[in-house]
Amino acid sequence: MYKNEISRENNFDLLRLYAAIEVMIFHIFPNMGTNVDSYRWIQGGFNGVMIFYFISDFLITNSYLHSNSLKQYVKNRILRLTPALICVYIFTIGIIMLRGDFEWYLWKSYRFWIWSFMQTTVFPGYGDGLFPNFAYGEENGSLWTISTEIFFYLLIPIVYRIFKKRTIIALIFIFICSVILNHEYHTFSATPVDGVFKMYFWRTPIPYMWNFIVGSFFCIYWSKIRKYIEGKFLYYFIAYLFLIFCGVESCHTIRTPLTLFSNVFLGFVVLSAAYTKPKTSKILHGIDISYGVYVYHIVIQNLFIDMGLTGWIGYPIIVIILSLIMGYISWHFVESKALAMKKVDIIKHFKHSFSLR
Repeated sequence: MYKNEISRENNFDLLRLYAAIEVMIFHIFPNMGTNVDSYRWIQGGFNGVMIFYFISDFLITNSYLHSNSLKQYVKNRILRLTPALICVYIFTIGIIMLRGDFEWYLWKSYRFWIWSFMQTTVFPGYGDGLFPNFAYGEENGSLWTISTEIFFYLLIPIVYRIFKKRTIIALIFIFICSVILNHEYHTFSATPVDGVFKMYFWRTPIPYMWNFIVGSFFCIYWSKIRKYIEGKFLYYFIAYLFLIFCGVESCHTIRTPLTLFSNVFLGFVVLSAAYTKPKTSKILHGIDISYGVYVYHIVIQNLFIDMGLTGWIGYPIIVIILSLIMGYISWHFVESKALAMKKVDIIKHFKHSFSLR
């Protein structure tokens, strides 16, 4: 089953926080009418979404390989994602109602309830144009990446259980198909019909599977490659900066083999950062606000846009501060409480709670 012991002393929380802040900055500043072009090379080289994907799939593969059962694995994934998704859904609906952009007939609309189900379960990025008058008409566009992660959470156990000893071959096949489809997606000329297809295809997990599988391979072969990664962040970082300043970007768009190489190399940079001086993880004292920041920042940004608060440099800064605060609230009152339930039999827990009453 390719099990490897992966140290819990790492800098993943810091890296996830960086990734969340990077994504937040490059959403908020352009969308609110302020310029970040001078910092565009950071996004081209240290793309927050890609870093999230590498970390997530490295850890998720490890989580599955060390789970006592499929039931436990699924339970852990639900506890990590769903409580925060439900809370951000309630927060979003509340904001839209306060702004007067909620049409009350929606309570009787099956479209609204399908959208609500998707937002809180398997497809948070699902959009149905229900609130065209709220900001840009898309209430929380950043959630599409969560949908992609959920797909990979499901893919890993399926591949392992179906292919078993041929899991590596299956993952390589999926990787190659994903790279080819990603490349073709960005190179063919689109007709208006194709353009609609491209818009939806880009929000499916298919173009990003290669990214996830790279993280998974790092986990599977960790015992063999760790000596080339641990404590060597500075070497990888300098080499990667050289690539960036030579004009080679790491991004979702795979146009050339060199771009793919740079993307994979970013995985080495991320993992070496995670396992170089890992005691720096104590800076955050186990507080991981990255997920909360990621899922709330677009809603807060859209509230400001809906109120017409754009253009001035102070508005995006206020949005960033509020997003960080919401990230902390989400971690302290929702996410950490949910994660504490991992080793608890939830059904028995609630039965016991009700019997006491």
